[in-house]
Amino acid sequence: MQSHVIQNIFISVVFSLSMNPQQKLKLFWKIINHLNKKFCKNKLVIKKITLFRKEDLHKSFPDHYGWYFMDRRDILIREDLSLVSQLNILSHELAHAYQFQILKYSPTRVRKHDKVGGNMNRQFLNEIDKMIRISV
Repeated sequence: MQSHVIQNIFISVVFSLSMNPQQKLKLFWKIINHLNKKFCKNKLVIKKITLFRKEDLHKSFPDHYGWYFMDRRDILIREDLSLVSQLNILSHELAHAYQFQILKYSPTRVRKHDKVGGNMNRQFLNEIDKMIRISV
């Protein structure tokens, strides 16, 4: 477990120093396409990924690190976080997208963060970890 944490720290330092927002978005799209092919038979639709700053949000918005908007099929991720945190958020929001689009959950059911969503998130994270290890 400790080596996993050390590797995550290494990845965070290497990537966050060398990747600009456009490069991160390109990486996120590669990850989404891979996960979609592997787990969703290319049926998951994500139309847009946006990196946002906390200060860009209206004060009425809750202070979250990411969102999945089911009506627009968009993912928003906080820009000021480490790449490792952003990848965790991407995975979490993709699990929500999976629940809405593939499993056809209602919005009220997804808000509960059930075991199915948690398991999907873990599978996505494990696959992202494999992808990052191979490319590093």
